[in-house]
Amino acid sequence: MTPPPQWPLRLAIGITAFEALALVAYAMAIGIAGRNSRGSTVTATGVEIAIYLVFAALIGLVCFGLLRRNSLARTPYLIVEVFVGIVGWTVLSGDGAWTTAVGAVILVLGAVGVVNSLLPGLMALLEPDEEPPAG
Repeated sequence: MTPPPQWPLRLAIGITAFEALALVAYAMAIGIAGRNSRGSTVTATGVEIAIYLVFAALIGLVCFGLLRRNSLARTPYLIVEVFVGIVGWTVLSGDGAWTTAVGAVILVLGAVGVVNSLLPGLMALLEPDEEPPAG
């Protein structure tokens, strides 16, 4: 029997790693913008950064689960990608050409992730190999 293709798992790992790193970069950008803004408070900016970093860490844990081929990582992966799609739709409906373009990219990334999470090939790669019965 031929092994299943590896690309669904590699795609899932790549998507989650990119999303976690992008969220860290976004949190850093908020921190930099908050330092240069007169109207923001340190506490509000700090809390916002902390929330984004917690989400990035959670997405990183999903990525780690996928790297370990843990079948329990599939559902959190799907949930993360659904939320990425929601964020993409929200950003897409914003004002400005750049905002719309970024929203479209985020929405497409979430859609690709959702479709990828539903592929039977991904589940086959995440399920542990069955050991033959003894005897």
